[in-house]
Amino acid sequence: MSKVSIAVINSDEYFNNDRLFDLSAGLDNGLEMFRKLKEILNFRSVEIHTSDILAPEDADIIVFIEVPDYGFPSGRDCPGNYPNKKCFLWLFECQILRPKNYDPKYHVGYSRVFTWDDDLIEIKPEIYSKFVWPQVFNDRSVPPLSGRTNFIACVSGNKKLSAKGELYSERLKVIKFYEQRYPDCFSLFGSGWDELRISSDTVLRPLNFIFRKLPKMRRLRPSYKGFVDNKTETLNTFKFNLCFENFSGQNGYITEKIFDSFAAGCIPIYWGPDNIEDYIPPSTYINYQQFESVEDCHKYLVSLTEEQLLIFETEIRKFLSSDAANLFCVESFATNMANHLEGLV
Repeated sequence: MSKVSIAVINSDEYFNNDRLFDLSAGLDNGLEMFRKLKEILNFRSVEIHTSDILAPEDADIIVFIEVPDYGFPSGRDCPGNYPNKKCFLWLFECQILRPKNYDPKYHVGYSRVFTWDDDLIEIKPEIYSKFVWPQVFNDRSVPPLSGRTNFIACVSGNKKLSAKGELYSERLKVIKFYEQRYPDCFSLFGSGWDELRISSDTVLRPLNFIFRKLPKMRRLRPSYKGFVDNKTETLNTFKFNLCFENFSGQNGYITEKIFDSFAAGCIPIYWGPDNIEDYIPPSTYINYQQFESVEDCHKYLVSLTEEQLLIFETEIRKFLSSDAANLFCVESFATNMANHLEGLV
């Protein structure tokens, strides 16, 4: 019997040449889910490569990561371009970042579409299957909160969008509040905060390319402390972490942000999907949406006693050791996806 083969068509050519499966090509173990998937498939004698190494025409299965962009003059790649091939679609990015991902007309022809979007799955479970954004749990320990002198951190990129439901502007409101009112309580980390930025969904978007070429301007954000190589090492000196998702308009959209807090043992100040409690207990985080203003949130944070902080720490530790957390681990993603891919052959 010949070896089963899978070609992966990336949404970003950066991950070609099998860089998709190379941990060193990503940040914060972000590619571990793909590396683990390749490991499992190879153990089962299934070959998987990016499409520049294994041509889709020569593969048994084709996996598309995100709905392909339109290219000139070739048009948009799709399953129809590969007759008699079984095609598979993974939807990772949210609606505001890749709107075409959630247009059903671009889902035609796939044997299965995998997404974290609970609403899509509920509407047509015969087409859509569930995965969650996989997380790397190197261990399930939670560093203690006691003894931490730093108050709130935020680790995020400086991005702007004008789409309904975006949370970039809400995050910036909190950042500006602390810079103006309590500058000693807040530290900002990440990329792009020392650059001018305009909204990425306007006709002026190309200006961002020019802005990136300009000299860095650290004074743009008084709270900015620079880029970090290791989120956990940075966050584990803080009591709280401001971690809003990029978008709040899709159920099931839970990325690494809240888990970065858990790994560092700091309490997430979180804004995510409406159904977050279906996945993560509310006792493990502070839901920012319960407050009428940033000031109200701040007053609540400073009012928390050591005993109350310890309860959060205990609840986070309990969650990470539970079956509910196992759903999010990369091993679950890789094993389940390998089973589905093999089932298509």
